Amino acid sequence: MVIKSRVVIPIIAVIVIAAALSLYLFTTKKKIEEKPEITIVEPVEEKPEVTVTPPAEEKPLEMAIKEEPILAPPAEKEEIPPSSLYPWVVQVSACQSYTQAKNFQERLKNRGLRAYISEVTLKGEKWYRVRIGFYSTRKESVKIGEKIVSEFKMKDYWPIQPSKEEIEKHFQETT
Repeated sequence: MVIKSRVVIPIIAVIVIAAALSLYLFTTKKKIEEKPEITIVEPVEEKPEVTVTPPAEEKPLEMAIKEEPILAPPAEKEEIPPSSLYPWVVQVSACQSYTQAKNFQERLKNRGLRAYISEVTLKGEKWYRVRIGFYSTRKESVKIGEKIVSEFKMKDYWPIQPSKEEIEKHFQETT
């Protein structure tokens, strides 16, 4: 019986692959089953050296009352105003419609931002500026401004330092 080479070559290839696979599995299994030898080293406890000294001569206790001036209670710490700690805000909108400004402020507040509305009259017209605050550095305010522009698809933002009065007025209401 003559076996054709087209049949023999694939059979030999399958046998070689099966042999290689079984050799691989055998050597891998052996490595997994081998457990490393673990040596537990117990720490050696050092005992402190004890020195006994004989008691000194006992002397009667002397009571002395020192007259010290009574100190005034410590002065209360002077509070640092928020305008000194957080002088930066981000202006994200300015419009002449209070309703539009209020709606945008609410959207920002719902995102967890400290948004407030600052009113200003310019050239006889009232404007409502939506601002987010309060930040200790310009860099922080720029970071928030970039985030807002990206999330709300806006054109621009303005990191600014508002007046101390504005900060004092809006700082408490946004916390």
